[in-house]
Amino acid sequence: MRHFRALNPVAEPERFDGLGQYRVEIGNGAVICMASDLLPADKKNWFVPAWLL
Repeated sequence: MRHFRALNPVAEPERFDGLGQYRVEIGNGAVICMASDLLPADKKNWFVPAWLL
């Protein structure tokens, strides 16, 4: 999930010069895994069991 931060330049363009026109709202994220239940990872990301798909 730490790689989800790679999207910060388009979510917070004011912190990155010249990217204002590319602003995009980033929603929730998910990690598909072998967990037995749907689990929150943090306030915007979830661990989603593969069987749930």
